Amino acid sequence: MLDFSVLRVNKNNYSMDTTLIENLAQYGVLGLWTASLWWTNHQMKKEFQKRYDDINQNMLELIKKNQQLLETGLREMREKYADDRYRRMKDRT
Repeated sequence: MLDFSVLRVNKNNYSMDTTLIENLAQYGVLGLWTASLWWTNHQMKKEFQKRYDDINQNMLELIKKNQQLLETGLREMREKYADDRYRRMKDRT
């Protein structure tokens, strides 16, 4: 039975304890192949998470920019309609 409790994962530094590799190496080529598959999967997850975080950051910036544009547009519309209303009232008198 494989003992994965020897795997030490730090949030900022991902590393595989050599004991895990030694344990898997006892199973020969298949054990080393399993370790390489695990490591490849781990690296892919890490890269995916980075891309996912980048996409989320870009979307957040885009949403903030759109919100600012909408607020600016609404403010300009309100000012324009207030000016138009003022002119109409002024023309009536």
